[in-house]
Amino acid sequence: TTQLRKVIKILTADGKREAVGFVSYDQKGSKMKEAKAYLVYPSGKSKDYGRKEFLEGEANSGADLYSSLRYMRIEAGADADPGSIFAYEYTLEEQQVFSQFTFQPQDDLPHVLSRYQLTVPNGWTAEATAYNGAN
Repeated sequence: TTQLRKVIKILTADGKREAVGFVSYDQKGSKMKEAKAYLVYPSGKSKDYGRKEFLEGEANSGADLYSSLRYMRIEAGADADPGSIFAYEYTLEEQQVFSQFTFQPQDDLPHVLSRYQLTVPNGWTAEATAYNGAN
């Protein structure tokens, strides 16, 4: 089960384009349990976005005849004002034979807090491998 929550503060009018949430997943062996987003205005009023407001589609390169890869995307930039806070979250359940997760603690926006927590069932172990095989 993967749970993600991302919160972005819109500082300027140009920052409205950052009010976007995105998740891709393989529909074979995966189930999107929950997806939602919020926009909190400087006045304190808020707007909620449910799963129905997310765009869903096939996430392939265009060269594939068929792909089981899917995406969900929410865009709230048109509703955002400078000073607004945009947040989205999702819960994705996956049952894959070979699972791999890449965690990037930073992207093109500065972060105040970035955290990854792994919980494994009793008797299981987890192995981490750094990029380029460094330990």
